[in-house]
Amino acid sequence: MNMEEEIMFLKERQAFWKGVVAGVIASAAFFSGLVALIYYMVQIVQAIK
Repeated sequence: MNMEEEIMFLKERQAFWKGVVAGVIASAAFFSGLVALIYYMVQIVQAIK
């Protein structure tokens, strides 16, 4: 592999890992939001009772 190919490969790998990290953070934020929503729903239902 020459230098240009190596740089391209590194950039591709960096982009891939950035995508993976972004996906993990997004799904973590989504799940925490979902859990918070369910928690608040339960609190409201208990308050009404």
